[in-house]
Amino acid sequence: MKTIAKAVAERLNQYRNKNRVKFIIPQKGFSSLSTEGGALYDPAADQTFGEELKKCLNPGINIIEVDTHINTPDFARTVVKTLKESFES
Repeated sequence: MKTIAKAVAERLNQYRNKNRVKFIIPQKGFSSLSTEGGALYDPAADQTFGEELKKCLNPGINIIEVDTHINTPDFARTVVKTLKESFES
């Protein structure tokens, strides 16, 4: 997970307008398979990814953490809200 987080950060860090880049972390799973009871459920791995991403990502890039998994209306609302805010600024 550290290797993947470093690769993601490396790609995102290449963008010129860092303030326009957002990364939203669903704290309870990145896919339906990684939610509680799923075949890829591993909260420690997800946490490792998030921690490493925060260490490697340019501080000008905003990380938003959502206390849900990726396939929920709450996560979708956060994505839409974040997207709207980025167009308003």
